[in-house]
Amino acid sequence: MVVEIGKEKILYNMYYENFDEFKNGINNCLDKVETDYKEEIKKLMTPKFQNFKKEQLVAL
Repeated sequence: MVVEIGKEKILYNMYYENFDEFKNGINNCLDKVETDYKEEIKKLMTPKFQNFKKEQLVAL
């Protein structure tokens, strides 16, 4: 989830002159996870679970 937001905020339509600028972009994004991107992440992390019926095991 965070990876999807990170890719969007860091990589899309961005150009970094060198690797250090790229790393700074990643670090800046991670610094904003709990503030600027909190609501966006909260929407992506809703629990959606699939329930399975308990099957009976048969010994062969």
